[in-house]
Order: sequence, then structure tokens, then C-alpha cells
Amino acid sequence: MSNLYASPSPQPVPFVRLQPQTAAFFQTFFSALFLSSQTASPALVLISSTTTKRDQAAVEKVFVKALPFPGLVRGLSKFVEDDLEGLEAGLGDKEAKLVKFGRKVAGATLGVGGMELGERF
Repeated sequence: MSNLYASPSPQPVPFVRLQPQTAAFFQTFFSALFLSSQTASPALVLISSTTTKRDQAAVEKVFVKALPFPGLVRGLSKFVEDDLEGLEAGLGDKEAKLVKFGRKVAGATLGVGGMELGERF
């Protein structure tokens, strides 16, 4: 008899070829991740100083955890470079700028942007 509560072993997410609904989920997820990394407010309230002072280290801290896993880095790099492009279009001005900033930092951290870790935008 199998355990009904046992979860199957986790499977890697194939970021290179996502289904449309899965891609939409991850676009929303990364957008929220970039925005939440730039505010201490649990309600994601962006104060005016948020648009001038950005916390690059907060975004780097998330994506640097993927670096030991080359397959994950390749998949995330492709997703950040291709599938998150233009994501800012449906957002307000402040939010769009922060998501664009998050994309640049994530890409640089993963090696997409050709920048060194810690280089400032």
C-alpha cells in the first residue's frame, strides 16, 4: 500500500520550453519577486524613494543561489532574457522600472548580461 501523502520527487522545470500557462505563472512570479525585493512593505507599496534607491544585492542574493546548478542557470538565463522581455508593458511606471532593473540584475548575476557580480546599474 502506498502512502497517499507522500509527494513525488521534485522534477526540474524546463525553462527552455514552458507551456503558455506555466510561462505566465513564472512571469507573474518573477515580476512579484523583483517588486518585493525592493520594498519592505508586505503589501508591496512602493514608496517614492524606491525608484531612486534600488537594492541590487537583494536581487543578486536570490539568483546567486542558482549558480552551482549549470542547467538551472541556463534555463533561468534563457527565461530572463527571452520570456521576461516586455513584461513591464502592463505595469505602472514605478513598477515597470523596478521589474526592468530586476531583469538586468538577474541577467547579470546569471551571466547573461556579461557583467560582473556586484557591478552597479
